[in-house]
Amino acid sequence: MHEQLLICAPGALSARFAGQTNAAFQTRADSNEVKKMMLKRIISTGAAAAAMFAMAHAEDCTLNAEAPAMPDPAAASEADVDATVAAIKAFQGELGAYRECLDAISSNKKLEKDVRQAALDKYNASVDAETAMVEDWQAFYAAYKDAQS
Repeated sequence: MHEQLLICAPGALSARFAGQTNAAFQTRADSNEVKKMMLKRIISTGAAAAAMFAMAHAEDCTLNAEAPAMPDPAAASEADVDATVAAIKAFQGELGAYRECLDAISSNKKLEKDVRQAALDKYNASVDAETAMVEDWQAFYAAYKDAQS
């Protein structure tokens, strides 16, 4: 078998394949543009999802509990004290979850300043409520101990 040798004018061969080569480069360039466009869409979709999550998260920041009332120290039993301690711990657990939610909002720089400030104000109010509850507990327990003596 003999190989056929194609003899052509210089540049003729490159001209023959030039269209294919340019098409290949064009396809690669188009592919890169598509990849860039897809990446931009993914990023913008992610940002939109994060903003929607923050807004949905803001609506979920509710405190579903109230500080427990302290029983009458003169009439309280040890079981009443134990129940009150359990209620305080449960309330503090609720406060922790509530504050995490509020903290996520108040530290989110993508949200409006007034939204972040409102979350911070609610956070501070929850600290005040917990402080008042602890003070009530301390007063109750001191009176309870005095009544038991």
